[in-house]
Amino acid sequence: MSPTEPIATAALSLGPLRVPREDGAVLIRPDRERCLALLASNAERLQAATGTLQGRPLNQLRQQARREALQTACRFTQHLLGRDLPVPASQTIVVGGHQPALFHPGVWLKNFALDWLARRSGGAAIHLIVDNDMLASVQVRVPQGPPDQLRLVHVPLDTDHAAQPWEEVVVQNAATFRSFGDRLAGAAADWDLEPVAVEFWPAAVDALRRTSRLADCLAAGRNHLERCWGANNLELPISQLSQLEAFRLFFCHIVAHLPRFLEVHNRMLERYRRRNKLRSRTHPVPELKEADGWREAPFWVWRAGDQTRRRLFARTQKDAVELHDGEQPFARLPLRPDQDAPDALAVLDQLERDGVRLRPRALTTTMFARLLLADLFVHGIGGAKYDELTDEIIAEFFGLEQPALTRCICRGRPPTT
Repeated sequence: MSPTEPIATAALSLGPLRVPREDGAVLIRPDRERCLALLASNAERLQAATGTLQGRPLNQLRQQARREALQTACRFTQHLLGRDLPVPASQTIVVGGHQPALFHPGVWLKNFALDWLARRSGGAAIHLIVDNDMLASVQVRVPQGPPDQLRLVHVPLDTDHAAQPWEEVVVQNAATFRSFGDRLAGAAADWDLEPVAVEFWPAAVDALRRTSRLADCLAAGRNHLERCWGANNLELPISQLSQLEAFRLFFCHIVAHLPRFLEVHNRMLERYRRRNKLRSRTHPVPELKEADGWREAPFWVWRAGDQTRRRLFARTQKDAVELHDGEQPFARLPLRPDQDAPDALAVLDQLERDGVRLRPRALTTTMFARLLLADLFVHGIGGAKYDELTDEIIAEFFGLEQPALTRCICRGRPPTT
């Protein structure tokens, strides 16, 4: 982005962030009414922001990103559910996200906060399915036995998979997948309760008729139940977000300005660690590396079917940026700073068709969402803490001192009885 005069705002203090301890308690920072006010002011200020990404005015690229994301999310959610949905004609967008795995109900609360904020603002809500993350397990742990003799049993929802990005994971054993709900209910029978996953499992199984991706089936079941409970969020996988032209221009801008981005990223990271008294060199993220003219970019790269994500590296050449996957160069983008990038976009399109996955990391996921897509981003506690670093990188690299006002935190603790 070309240098701009920072947008002046008061810092937003979120206070100490701890998981609520009481049954049924909810943590929301700031409170819901303040979130609605922030959502409205964010929309106004971001639309008025000046500056460019690869020669495109920021406010125009933001309009494009929002239009592309809503259309893509609507098509994808229709595919998940097997029925038509209207494309929202929305002036405001609230965004959150999580990995595709079955997650804790206290984390699930974020999705209902998204819907509430979208309804109250007359906008739309998008849940990002973080399918560029790594699959850890296809088993669910269930407690069995009396309280004084508890043991954990593992209930598989598919046959074992090798660790790999969720995007590449397909259901291997349809019979095992279909029977998961019944087996989960049986495993939980000692507790005289029905796990909520059992309630939405028929919708997850139904989705298997339309998609073989495990992440999609899990999202279909979850979204179906959310809609039964009155929430109408759209779903959008990172794998599809990464193919939007607006995201690819964001990618081009960072790699075209990578020397400066790397310096800002590592300087802000060191400041964050000092302020929070962190000694770990991997928390909240590792430094971006530089060696032999190659600089690490904040993105992942792999090829379709791979079981390993690789760090992306780039180096600037005359009128081009060369990309490297840690083993060998694999692409050359015709790209110069602060100029439009139609030829680079064509190369990225071809790479995707050839099965080369270029995907954001956690910081660049929320950076794109908060800068170009959302009026408000709903985090859990962990994401809220690491995204303090994103606040500072956005302010320094893009020249916008607004990011502390584009996110809120929501976390709950469900009742135990």
